[in-house]
Amino acid sequence: MDVYKLYTYRGQGTRVYVDEKKYKFWWSGSEEGRNGVGIMVTEGLVKEVIEVKTLDDRMMKVAMVCGRKILHIFSVYAQQLGRP
Repeated sequence: MDVYKLYTYRGQGTRVYVDEKKYKFWWSGSEEGRNGVGIMVTEGLVKEVIEVKTLDDRMMKVAMVCGRKILHIFSVYAQQLGRP
């Protein structure tokens, strides 16, 4: 699957990947191609996603229905040592 290749995702967007299974990927990154966060969900759970909120290029939240509850999942960029 080409998901494992190195990509630079600038700005915000979504993409669907198909391999043996189908996945949906949401991302938010800086325009410089640095930093960024993303969340990938398998096709079977995509219909349970009720909100995707990008707070900035370093933090993103996905809200999903899980049974009778709403699950909030956060993806947060953690900078590498020595990077601004």
